[in-house]
This record gives sequence, structure tokens and C-alpha cells, in this order.
Amino acid sequence: FEIPSPGPVTVQTTDGTLTTVTTYSITTLGPGVGPATTILMAGGDKQSGLHGTQLLDPFTVLVSDANGFPVSGVAVTFAAASGGGSVSLTSASTNAQGLASTKLTLGATAGTNTVTATALNASGGPLTNSPVTFTATGN
Repeated sequence: FEIPSPGPVTVQTTDGTLTTVTTYSITTLGPGVGPATTILMAGGDKQSGLHGTQLLDPFTVLVSDANGFPVSGVAVTFAAASGGGSVSLTSASTNAQGLASTKLTLGATAGTNTVTATALNASGGPLTNSPVTFTATGN
């Protein structure tokens, strides 16, 4: 049989007297993951903390292919764009789940800090939604 999409699939079998129902989790289909096309914000936005300190949660992006499958091994560049803060990693490769992260240390004075995350496709152009911009507030 053919599985129409990734995710949970329930299969029911019967031998005439006994019916068995089993659920499987499908994570990839077809020829596999395609090239990276999209970058999305996956976590960490809109945090606040004491100015000059590192925020608790990382800023995380998800890189996926045209079918929404996560793509590993994509270089993501993080930059503190405004507010005087700094990032723990300026470059990170996406993991098996398509995720890459950095942490922000807020600027020395109270106010808004922004961090951008950018990634390129195989042709050297920006992924859809690149750059992703995170915002945090130093109190």
C-alpha cells in the first residue's frame, strides 16, 4: 500500500476472527529529503531579562525542504543586529531535526535587542523567510 504523508499511520489487519490495530510513525517518504528551501522561527522569540545577562532560552530556527521535511547540515549564521547584545554562536549547522540555535546575551543597557538568523540555498541565494529576526528586551 502507499502512505500518503508523514506522521502516524494506523494499520488494521484481520484473520476473520481476530482484528489487530497497529499505529506506526512515518518520518520520511519517497526518495528522501530534498535541498533546503525554507527557514522558520522555531523558538525563543520575545524573551526578556536583565540587561547584560544571557537569556535562558536559545533562539532556534528550523530549516526544511519544499515538502516540509527537516534538512540537516545547513549552515545558519546568527548575528546580534541591534541593542548591543552578543550571540553565543555566530554559526551553527542544523541537526537531524533541522534545528540550529544560539543564545543571546542582552546588551549592557535596557532596551530592545534583535538577532537575525540567515541561511542560503544550494545556489547561494537566501532561503525563503531568510533572515528570521528574533526580538528580546533587556530590563
